[in-house]
Amino acid sequence: MMNALLRRRKPRVSNRIFCGDYVLASHFSDADPRDPWVIGFVWKIESVHDTVYYYVRSDDGRCNERGFKYCRKISPEFGREWLASYEADFPA
Repeated sequence: MMNALLRRRKPRVSNRIFCGDYVLASHFSDADPRDPWVIGFVWKIESVHDTVYYYVRSDDGRCNERGFKYCRKISPEFGREWLASYEADFPA
C-alpha cells in the first residue's frame, strides 16, 4: 500500500532542498517503509565527498544522528497520509 500511495499522489520533488523544508527522508532511494526513514523538517545539510546528507527533525521533536541520503519535499497532508498508511500496514 505504501508504494501505491507514492504512485497515486506523487509529492513535489526537487533537487533543491533547504533547511526548514518538510521532507520524507530515506537511507535508500526506493523509500521502502521497512528501511530507515523519517518525515519532518530538515535542520542540517552536510556534503561529504560528493554525497549530500540531510538531517531531519521528526514531528515529535527527535533529531536523527545519522544523515539521510535521499529526500523528497512533501506537504504536511501527504506526511499525515503516509504515517496513517504506515500504521495501517505495520501495526505496533
